[in-house]
Amino acid sequence: MNDLFDSQATVRRNFRGAKILLIEDNPDHQLLIRALLCSLMPGVELLTAATLEEALTQLEGCIDRHSPLPRLILLDIYLPKPEAGWILLRHLKEPTSPFRLIPVTLLSQSDKSADIQTAYQLGANSYIVKPVDYPQWQAYFESLRDYWLHTVTLPTV
Repeated sequence: MNDLFDSQATVRRNFRGAKILLIEDNPDHQLLIRALLCSLMPGVELLTAATLEEALTQLEGCIDRHSPLPRLILLDIYLPKPEAGWILLRHLKEPTSPFRLIPVTLLSQSDKSADIQTAYQLGANSYIVKPVDYPQWQAYFESLRDYWLHTVTLPTV
């Protein structure tokens, strides 16, 4: 079978040296997401940041160390104010940004249509309203794993 259509090849390619950058200012959400990612995606390294500045430091550090960039960014848009999240998303998706090819999934407690619209206009790849209980969080991260790491073929960045 052709490797382009081989799901195992996609998994190997997406997991090889895979990092996910979580940008989340809520320590409880960070702990919950870390626990879920460790159990559902044990081969993935989780990088965390709680602020716009920490996120940029993590990303620029990858470039400085010549290490692979994250394969996926999970961004809480309210850090705790939405301006920081929008600024970061704009920066990540600028045409000249070295991070523009990294898929960005926004996580937010907001289900406001204006936030969702803005997210996609600024280049977000997906927008998820944060789950309210543990089973919903687990189901979300199982779907995230299946889609972003098993189904799609991600660019090498």
